[in-house]
Amino acid sequence: MECQISGSYDKTVRVWFRQTLIQWKVIRGHTAAVNSVSCDGDCFVSGSSDMTLRLVNIQTSECLRIFSGCQDQILSVVMQGDLIISGDSGGHVYFWNKETGETEAAVQAHDGQIHKVCFHKGRFFTASSDSTVREWDLMSMTSVRVLQGHKGPVRDIKS
Repeated sequence: MECQISGSYDKTVRVWFRQTLIQWKVIRGHTAAVNSVSCDGDCFVSGSSDMTLRLVNIQTSECLRIFSGCQDQILSVVMQGDLIISGDSGGHVYFWNKETGETEAAVQAHDGQIHKVCFHKGRFFTASSDSTVREWDLMSMTSVRVLQGHKGPVRDIKS
């Protein structure tokens, strides 16, 4: 089934039928705003100002796992296979194992909020309020390049 997923300040995640854009489900569980969602077809992960991520089965609405241990609000999340990467308001990037729920690593990536995390060909990128974009090597979890030039916060990036 083709669907769209949205997260909101009202603490909900909503699932919509893609063709008709009719609301199918309202999923609750977060205790603060939902700032980001990422979907892999069967499941979605949501990141929230309550400093948690939730992995949810789209068909059943069952919360499969709650990821906790973050120090700040989750602003961006992306899922790639068994890996979930989140960026928070303190400039941290967390690497989560989707299957076990464990934190694989945490990195102080930026001096400001991380507004967006995205994947591209074995690398991932972070966009931050510190006016930079960083390119990261996924295997070593190290920054390989800093893209500078913006005069203010970088809110989004697409690769």
